[in-house]
Amino acid sequence: MARNFFDSKNRWTYLRIAIMHGTTPGHVYDLAHSKVDAHEKDQRIMHDLKEAKIIHRYH
Repeated sequence: MARNFFDSKNRWTYLRIAIMHGTTPGHVYDLAHSKVDAHEKDQRIMHDLKEAKIIHRYH
């Protein structure tokens, strides 16, 4: 299991989503692994993570 963004097999997906939303891939990784609270602006990122089948649950 990956310990951080750089070790993740999904790092290119995190990078792509980060570029689309103007944020860092580390922030996207943290959202996917629930290391930060998702604010309203992060809801689109969470949606894209679900579409990419990286996360399975999303409120």
